[in-house]
Amino acid sequence: MSPADKPVRVGMLGCGVVGSQVARLLLSDTAELSTRAGVKIELTRIAVRTLKDYPGLNPSQQIHSRLLMTQISI
Repeated sequence: MSPADKPVRVGMLGCGVVGSQVARLLLSDTAELSTRAGVKIELTRIAVRTLKDYPGLNPSQQIHSRLLMTQISI
């Protein structure tokens, strides 16, 4: 497997006004961004302070709750 075949997994910190739009673009324009980058790009996780009433979680923006997490382990 060459490095170009291995996807770049992206994790984000925060999903507020700006972060939610970045996440939306990463999810909706994955094919175009991957073509430009020359490697597949995958949004894997978004770290947030709390899941309750989080403004960045909007189904119309294709941001699914499975992407959100409150605890980060490295």
